[in-house]
Amino acid sequence: MKLSPQARKAIMKNDPSAQMKAMVELAPGKTPDDLAMCDTGTGGPELLSWSPKSRMMTLLVTAETLNALAKDSAVTYIQVGGAMRR
Repeated sequence: MKLSPQARKAIMKNDPSAQMKAMVELAPGKTPDDLAMCDTGTGGPELLSWSPKSRMMTLLVTAETLNALAKDSAVTYIQVGGAMRR
């Protein structure tokens, strides 16, 4: 499963538009540019941090976007931080 237990709870318990920070692990050889960064309404996740030497990146995403990221072949694992509203 690509979603951590906290990420699954975030999807189920939050409003689809609730924003949260997500730590995303990319598949080997992938970059943020390889993600299908489309979101059904808000324009997609916002890249907060990423280093070319690391497979980990931090995104600001909606609960709705977490499902789409979990289906992306460039993603291997997703962990979320606290939910927040904008």
